[in-house]
Parts: sequence; structure tokens; C-alpha cells
Amino acid sequence: MYDDSTKAWVYERKLMAPPTQNSSAYEPKIYNGKLYAWVGKNIVCHNLETGEQIWRKPFPQDFLFSGFIIEDDKIIANNEDTFTYGIHPENGAILWKTESAGTSGRISYLNGIAYFVGGSTGKLHAIDTETGQHVWKLGASSLGEPAGNSFKTNAVYVFPAKNGNPAKVIALSHLYAYSFEAYQ
Repeated sequence: MYDDSTKAWVYERKLMAPPTQNSSAYEPKIYNGKLYAWVGKNIVCHNLETGEQIWRKPFPQDFLFSGFIIEDDKIIANNEDTFTYGIHPENGAILWKTESAGTSGRISYLNGIAYFVGGSTGKLHAIDTETGQHVWKLGASSLGEPAGNSFKTNAVYVFPAKNGNPAKVIALSHLYAYSFEAYQ
């Protein structure tokens, strides 16, 4: 880490996780003075000022397609092992684990709900970030589309309530754009 105000290196290198094949650090996020990233099949937390590792949590698979977000004082991470996890950012403890879809699109967040499309299921998932419970798991075919149609993994957008209009979730299938009133 380089301190631009003093023009000096605070630390030069710190190991994030044991080296493995394809163990590059992805999507680093800074939250409450700590750096979080997924490295291979691990989520890691480092002290931003010293570079020292605070914790490292191994998982069965990686987070390549979904990544993770930090909301409501939780890391919400969708793993390729077909589960979505709620993780405590201070110590890496699993707060909840819920079956989801494995390969999935990026996670969007709005008002306590994590939204994403499961690539393996093609369904629009909505998970309560407090409890880990699904509140939605919608398939495009349940909305009148031909059997086998699905939502696109790269196309879930959330919009907060504005000017008296309710919060919205926009999801795209291969045929249509859907606008849903957000769960909350």
C-alpha cells in the first residue's frame, strides 16, 4: 500500500491466500477499514492499513461469475457450489447458507434483498439478506414464455422508490424486459 500524502510505502506485499492454480484476487472491496476479495476458492479479509490478514474462509468452489457484495453488514456471496452465503465481515463466520443456483449473474441489492439470475436455473432469485430465505424464485416460463426460456444472467437492475413510484426490479429474458415491484 502506498500512502500518497507521505509519498511512502506502508507495506509492499502481503499474501492474500495460499497460491493455487487460478488464484488471482478478484473484486477487492473496502469496507470499514478492511479489504475483502475472493481469491481462488477463498474469501479473505485484510487490515487495509497494515496489510495483515484478519481471516480467510475457504469454500468448495469459487465466485467467478457472481462475485460478492457487502450490504447490511454482511458479505453476500454466491458460490459455484450452488449455495449463496451470508458471511460476517468481521470474522468470516457463516451467518446463513441457502441453496441457490451455482453459476449466476452478478448480485444486485435493494432494501434488504439480494437479486440475481441463476445461470444454471435461469430463474430470478431474491434472497432476504437478514435470514437467507428466498422470497422469489421466478422462472420466465412461469410468466407465459415458452418452456425452456430463462432470464439473462447479466441483466438484473434495481431502482429505489422515487417520486412516489415504488422500487423496481428489472430483469431481462431472451424475449422480454420485465419490471417487477421490488419485494420491499
